[in-house]
Amino acid sequence: MHKRSFNFLAMMEMPRAMMELASLGPSLPALHAVPAGDGHPVLVLPGFLGSDMSTSLLRHYLDLKGYRTSGWGLGINLGLSRVGGFPALLEKLEQVFEKSGQKEVSLVGWSLGGNFARHLAREAPEKVRQVICLGSPISDPSQASTYSTYERLNSAENARDALDRYQQRNKAAMPVPSTAIFSKTDGVVPHHFAQEKNTDHTENIEVTGSHSGLVVNPQVFCVIGKKLAQKNWQRLGKS
Repeated sequence: MHKRSFNFLAMMEMPRAMMELASLGPSLPALHAVPAGDGHPVLVLPGFLGSDMSTSLLRHYLDLKGYRTSGWGLGINLGLSRVGGFPALLEKLEQVFEKSGQKEVSLVGWSLGGNFARHLAREAPEKVRQVICLGSPISDPSQASTYSTYERLNSAENARDALDRYQQRNKAAMPVPSTAIFSKTDGVVPHHFAQEKNTDHTENIEVTGSHSGLVVNPQVFCVIGKKLAQKNWQRLGKS
């Protein structure tokens, strides 16, 4: 994507997100038609500089569909070094897993939250049913337009170390099914960095919208609902 076009998309992030939020009402029939869930737990992780409030509408929708959702409960996402480190996030996954009666947990992560979800799945695959990333910089977190802010908040050296570790781990295939939801008009994460490597248990699904609006976008809600409802993971559109 041309840099000028990407900068324009970045400038229009919030107006576009508000339009996506406004489209939830007219999309209610489509949202209602999504299959009901089986009650398994879903842990939803916010993006960088976001909190559980930013994912509240998505979690409410999934609750209505019959899932048992949880926010991450760690306040504003300033990076793992600022919220107790990865052990705090792993403890949250273990709490959700135990509270559910040891049912596998689906992980839904928006932006940086998706990278954290992937990290959790690699660390505790026996507790994770699947991972769904929303506009996450999967292949290279440093390509997100917010990365320089992330470096300042977490110290550049620590951020680079974390990036190097992530890149090394990311070379290996995901141990659980993983879906990447991306938009070619994302104004924060260029879409070609937000897609999974093609394997027999990964899928990339394109939606129309902004980066900021991914957690209020009815297309995204429908895709997540359909993926979570699958008894046996498969790419959407296949019988």
